[in-house]
Amino acid sequence: MVNLTKKQLVFKNLITTHHVVTYINIPNYFCKKNKGMITASISNIKLATCYKIRREIIKLNAIKSIEDLISTIDFSAEIVPIEDAKKLQKLLISLKGEKLSLTEIEIIKEISKN
Repeated sequence: MVNLTKKQLVFKNLITTHHVVTYINIPNYFCKKNKGMITASISNIKLATCYKIRREIIKLNAIKSIEDLISTIDFSAEIVPIEDAKKLQKLLISLKGEKLSLTEIEIIKEISKN
C-alpha cells in the first residue's frame, strides 16, 4: 500500500477538476477574507484608541494650564467664584491674558458642577 499525503488523498477522492478547484479555493478565500476583516478591525480599534489618547493628552494639557493659572491666585486676597463657571472663566481669562481653549472651558464647567 502506498502512503498518500493529505493533498493526494483529496485529489484521489474528488471526482472532477471543478470539485478540486472549489475545494481548494474556498477555504483560501475565507482565510484571506477573515484575515482582511481582522486586520481592518484591528486598524479601526487602533485608530479609535489613538484618537482617545490624543483627546486625553489635550485634556491633560488644559488641566495643567488651569492648575498653573489657579496657582497664581492669592486666595487670601481674592474671592474665587468656583460655583459660577462664567465668573471663573472671566477670572482665568484675565489671569491668562488671552482666550481659553474649548477644552479649558469644558474643564471649568466640570469644576463648577462639582
